[in-house]
Amino acid sequence: MRFFSRLANRSTAKVFWDSRNRQQQQKDDSMPRMISIADAINMGHGETVPGFRAKIAKVGKQVTKPGADWHFQKITLKDGTGVIEAKCWNRDLFQESDVNREFIFECTDSQKGLTGMKRVDDTWKDKVTPQIDIAAAADIGPVSGHSPNPAPAPAAPAPLYRVPAPASLRQTVPAPAPRQTAPQPAGDWSEVNAVLNRQINLRIRCEQAAIRVSEVIYAETGYAMQPEEIERRATAFYIELNRKLVTAPATPPVWKKPAAPAQPAPAPLPPSQMTEPPDDYAGGVSPGELAAEGGPEEDTVPF
Repeated sequence: MRFFSRLANRSTAKVFWDSRNRQQQQKDDSMPRMISIADAINMGHGETVPGFRAKIAKVGKQVTKPGADWHFQKITLKDGTGVIEAKCWNRDLFQESDVNREFIFECTDSQKGLTGMKRVDDTWKDKVTPQIDIAAAADIGPVSGHSPNPAPAPAAPAPLYRVPAPASLRQTVPAPAPRQTAPQPAGDWSEVNAVLNRQINLRIRCEQAAIRVSEVIYAETGYAMQPEEIERRATAFYIELNRKLVTAPATPPVWKKPAAPAQPAPAPLPPSQMTEPPDDYAGGVSPGELAAEGGPEEDTVPF
């Protein structure tokens, strides 16, 4: 029983898919086939044009007769393969604004098959011109996303110009000082020695300035700068002057030694701490005189 049940299920599924494939094939067969303008030109008189995609190159005026229930308009269509004229029968008129717009032209599917567009030969004064007759049954629509008259790009905003400040408020930037270049040697060491001597003088002057700074600091605060601190201060002066392209003269700087501070006179010692009386001592008898006289007199008072 299970075998026959599975067999019946497979048969039902096969019938379903076969039916669906036939419906899809019929739908594909009934859909209009898109061709090019060149293909339409090569078709015979009276053949159905299934569909094509083209731009309108030119639009004509409406043609009709008084009292007639028909009218047509001639338009010129083009694509990348060719150009062909078409007559639009009993349809809304195309306007000049439709020129260069791209449209899709398709036949409609009816019980008798595709209908709406045919390839015809227009004969005028023994001249045969291929044309397409487009009836009211055809479907015509613009290509989506296509703009007939694209809007012009927005104009770029006008540049913002800065109004110059008044002359009284302008800051004048001084021109940079011309960069000094080292003189080129003239075949001997004279130029080199001259430059080095100026650098030596500059370094000596920086050492003097650093020592002067240490003296001022000691006088004001009582702090004595260490030698390495004075050396770092002199190096900082030297680097800053070279950065500003300052050169020293060829003559060495004068070294002015600071005057030694006057030493205060020592205070006189009291007589009890003196081993010898001073030269200006005027009171009493000196020890030498006392020894020459035989020493001090003995006290004869019995108490």
